[in-house]
Amino acid sequence: MSAEIYDALSRTAQLLRMDVFHSDPEDDHKIIDGLRSTSARIVANGENLACPAAQTALVTLYAQLAMTGLQVELDLPAVNMLVRQPPLRDIGLEEALRDYSDDLLPGGSSTPTAEPHITFALGDSPYADAAIRVSGTDTRAVVGPDSSARALRWTGTAPFGGIAAAAAAATEAARAAVRVIADRLGVEPPAIPAWTSSAVRCVDIDLQEVATARKADNDQVDVVSGGAITNAMIFTLLRAEEAAGLTLRVVEPELLDLSNLNRYAMARRSLVNQPKTAALASYSGGPAIQGVPVRVDPDTALSLRPWANKVAIGVDDIPSRWLSQREAAASWVGVGATSHDYVLVSEHLPDHACAGCTHPRPDETEGPIPTIGFVSLWAGLIMALKLLAADGATASNGVHAWPLGLENARGIDRFVQSPVPNCPVACPASRRLSRSIM
Repeated sequence: MSAEIYDALSRTAQLLRMDVFHSDPEDDHKIIDGLRSTSARIVANGENLACPAAQTALVTLYAQLAMTGLQVELDLPAVNMLVRQPPLRDIGLEEALRDYSDDLLPGGSSTPTAEPHITFALGDSPYADAAIRVSGTDTRAVVGPDSSARALRWTGTAPFGGIAAAAAAATEAARAAVRVIADRLGVEPPAIPAWTSSAVRCVDIDLQEVATARKADNDQVDVVSGGAITNAMIFTLLRAEEAAGLTLRVVEPELLDLSNLNRYAMARRSLVNQPKTAALASYSGGPAIQGVPVRVDPDTALSLRPWANKVAIGVDDIPSRWLSQREAAASWVGVGATSHDYVLVSEHLPDHACAGCTHPRPDETEGPIPTIGFVSLWAGLIMALKLLAADGATASNGVHAWPLGLENARGIDRFVQSPVPNCPVACPASRRLSRSIM
């Protein structure tokens, strides 16, 4: 394999090493070899690819499997795209998927195999052997071992259920890869329930319980960071009719590099070494995307004024979240954050608990952050929904999500964010609280 593949999948290997195998960092190449040796098949018939929601589910699942390093085989009829599916090119659907995976990880992701380690069947597409059913609607996602309850024919035009179903299915592929990686490492597969395949695990989620998207009429949105969460948010917004009127100003200083390819939903390898802002702006349409290639700091924050009435923050650095919140004190502010296999998305209204109340301490982690694509995807999907529902928000609140535990009743859990007395932003809500307890 190309040496570049080890750079491209280094963050995923780091996460699997730290959270699953507790292996030596020098063995990360074996983890990556295991990922590249894991194969998946996606099966779908024409009836289940006859609506935009299903095609979005297919594209998202294929992309997530490819980003994780798996080899992906397709069993599909020849169909055209019903709606645009960036970062895919506007050609036949199967051809566009293969073209994308050839331009993602070094070495591609479409090596055929006789017996895949895991098979996914979309909706009620016929399939004789064991498969994970991936079904849904505009906002619902149903994923689990084959049964009549999960073999629901796809319906819908909105992207939210399809993206959620794909994100949930991608966890099953990662669990299948764990068994292959364990063999490469010469160890028994770890007995960690969250990372172990199950014959009974089923995810059934309706995202209307998280937020209901509303049409955005010529709204301006400032986006701090062009990283993985922003990529996933834009991936969602580009497919949502409600977002067509948005204009996004993405503030990000860095270039796209190989280590981003494991989780950036809008990335292709041919865009590596370009500014992240330019890569995202290349997909501009409805919504419109503008790039500002600077880092948000006290000096540049001044040059960015006036800030938009909605601000989405996806930056990893917590003090940068505080600075952005101070600058956008009069705006709706959404913050997307991840850590290993955990997602936290919060929204903050003026004069309510702020981003500093949700993130009152800096992260002391040093060095590269362990990541896997489906975790970032959940953060961006929820952020997009919160952004599109922002005009109906009445308080600061948030969502916890555990992508490897979505079958549980609180796998996605909403909460109300209260002000905290030690808020590093010193927002008005926290100052009022401090005065009340003095």
